[in-house]
Amino acid sequence: MSTRKETAGHPAAARAVRRRDERRRGGQRVPTVHEDRRRPLLGVLAALGAAIVAAACTGPPPHRSTGAGAATSSRPPATVATPARAAGWSAPQPVAPGPLDEVSCPTTSSCTAVTGTSAFTWAGGNWSGPVTLPGFGGPPPASGPAALVSCPTVGTCIAVSADGTSARSTGPSWQPAGQLVAAHQPTALSCSSPTFCLAVDAEGFSYHYDGSGWNQTAGAWGSASALSCASATLCMAADGGVAQWDGSAWSRPDSIDPSGQVVAVSCASETSCTAIDSTGTALRFDGSGWGQPVPLPVTGTGHGTGDPVALSCAGPTFCVAVGATGLAWGYNGTSWSRAVDVDGTHALTSVSCPAAGSCMAVDARGWAIRLGPPS
Repeated sequence: MSTRKETAGHPAAARAVRRRDERRRGGQRVPTVHEDRRRPLLGVLAALGAAIVAAACTGPPPHRSTGAGAATSSRPPATVATPARAAGWSAPQPVAPGPLDEVSCPTTSSCTAVTGTSAFTWAGGNWSGPVTLPGFGGPPPASGPAALVSCPTVGTCIAVSADGTSARSTGPSWQPAGQLVAAHQPTALSCSSPTFCLAVDAEGFSYHYDGSGWNQTAGAWGSASALSCASATLCMAADGGVAQWDGSAWSRPDSIDPSGQVVAVSCASETSCTAIDSTGTALRFDGSGWGQPVPLPVTGTGHGTGDPVALSCAGPTFCVAVGATGLAWGYNGTSWSRAVDVDGTHALTSVSCPAAGSCMAVDARGWAIRLGPPS
């Protein structure tokens, strides 16, 4: 994160975030430039296919959770094939009539996605919804997500709207969960448990949820485009640089990436985080510091850098990043695969991977694409 003053001093960061936000809301591709321990990692390769994972590796990845809600959907269960669909990825499926801002999956069989007013649930291989989020439905923001969601366990999700209203799911129903005090359009949210969430808004304020309500935190340095909490004592926030939460306050933002502005981050544990920047570069955190930037391969895709916008890691040997031009990359603990087109001409907005080989991505037209074996 960076303060407003610092953001103003880094126009490249501000432009990168604005471009990403405009694409999230627009839904069209624009030229580029917040565990399954039982399966061996060779199973990950089978799910991803040669297009997503280019090198084999071994070792069981740790669990990473980031679903629930319900009502019967009136939308048809139609699917539309993406040209030259990437191995392991489903055809895109319609879920909502408008942009899906964020998706969160606590397990391989449960996901929740949100729009500015509603939640949709994926369970048993099918999407259902919409379920109206109580108190949501204010004017949509000029840019950025209209709603955020994080689901630390099955049946428990926290959603936050652009005006700071929050709701909590308990099974299939949602209840009001309080207002983020003085919130100015929350831009990132992450929950590591039902009693611990952090949110950051566009004015640089940070908020803590303890299971009963929200309180403003100490030491916030600025707005964030992404936020990931591995526990109540370690969260990473990205917006140009990376700031770290230690359980009581935020650190000063660290400029970890000389090649670009960090736009997304995902922490599978306190010793394993990954960040990506606006130029298509990835960095890894091992608990003590950040490593060297590594370019995400895009050769031959015709998408330039691919414009990555979201990232999710199920462990130190499995991550998936998605871009605003419909591309996806896979990480296997050693290297990143070359980008593949999973969503045609549509801008992906969010991805959640609860286990190695299993992810759900959503896009700005309201469709979802799944990585994993058929349901």
